[in-house]
Order: sequence, then structure tokens, then C-alpha cells
Amino acid sequence: MEYWLNARGYIVVAPEHVTIENYVVPNNLASLKPTSLDSNIPHILEKLFANTMSVRVMSKTVTKDIVTNVTATKKRIVSKTETKQFFVFVRDLTNKKFCKKDLVELSTRFIPLADCILFTTGVTKTLIQIYFRKAVECGRMVEMLPLKDLLFDKLRHRYIGDYLVLNEAEIVQEETLRKKKRTQFPRLLTSDAIVRYLGLRPSTVVKVFKPTSSFKIVVPGGCVAIK
Repeated sequence: MEYWLNARGYIVVAPEHVTIENYVVPNNLASLKPTSLDSNIPHILEKLFANTMSVRVMSKTVTKDIVTNVTATKKRIVSKTETKQFFVFVRDLTNKKFCKKDLVELSTRFIPLADCILFTTGVTKTLIQIYFRKAVECGRMVEMLPLKDLLFDKLRHRYIGDYLVLNEAEIVQEETLRKKKRTQFPRLLTSDAIVRYLGLRPSTVVKVFKPTSSFKIVVPGGCVAIK
């Protein structure tokens, strides 16, 4: 799990620093033990569903580029930094399929409060729809990732290059140099394993350094099955 945390730049939030509105940290933290998948990561806040799933809060500081028109031909780019907290759920390796009642309970309780990331297996298409439908209803960003994404560092695979996310100023510079709009860059689908691993959103532009340097834009597409 630490590989994934480092790749995304996430920080695990200690119980005393959780600031998600309307979320109350339980009192029985001392008795909670991590799953085999995330035993090196501290600060479990809850164990759900017969202790098969751990709950943590994580945070990430992100910089957003806000583009404003100064004149008809000139734009100004202002960077704004903010830190957000969100829930991460890690389910134990188990042969049992995810129970509909459990996923409904998780979605109903946590998604209205903050963005959520769920690592699991054994989720049917119907349950996936319930999870994402609740996110749309609440205006939240959610992800559902396979447990295998926690088992090794995908970015160290010999066929995977380094990925650098470009800010707005860098994208404009590349558009000027290449005389191409960003929508004409080669595409990466949101279903791509590395795109999901890094949490890249549609319209994100990245520089990939392997096998040769190239610039790509993330676009919606593909289908992801959580097995």
C-alpha cells in the first residue's frame, strides 16, 4: 500500500487531525489491527463488516491552475493550493463476494461526507453502479480499485515509464511548441491500469518518459471490472 500512497502523494491522517465535517472518530482505536494488505500503514479509524475492511482518512495537497482572460488574446494563470481529506477503505483478501447490504451501508454513510477510494474484489456490476450512483447524487469523487493494485509497485515494472503531470502553463507551452491543441495529443483511457493507479482525471495531460518522451491526454473510456 505504501507504493500506491507514494505514487499519489497521499498522507495518512492521524485520528486527532481528522477534520471531515460530521464524521466522528470512534473511541476503540487501540483494539484495531491492520489487514495483511496494509499492515505497514498506521491510523486505522474503524473496522467494518466483521472486521474485514479497514477505514482510514488520507489527505493530499493539490494545486489548481485557474485561467482568466486578461484580454481577447492574453490569458493569466493563477495557481491555487488546497488540502483535502477523504476516506480510503481496504478490504481483506476474501473469496466472498461483496454483500449488497454492506456496500449500500458504506456508500450511504461515508460518500455524503467526503470523497472515497475503495480497494476490494468480488464486486458485481450492479454493486459498482450503486457506489458510483451515490457519488453522483452527493457530488463526490469516488474510485473503486482492485486489491492487486496494493500488492506491488506498478511504476517499477520495466515496461512502465515515469509519468509527470503537467500544469496549465506547461500544457500551453507544449501546445505552442508542437502547434497542436491538447485534444490532439495521444490519448490515455481512464480504464488504463496506470491511469487508475495514479488517479489521473480526464483532461489531465502527462509527460511519459518511456520508451521515448511523449505527451498524452487522459480521456474517458474503457470498462473496468473489479474481480
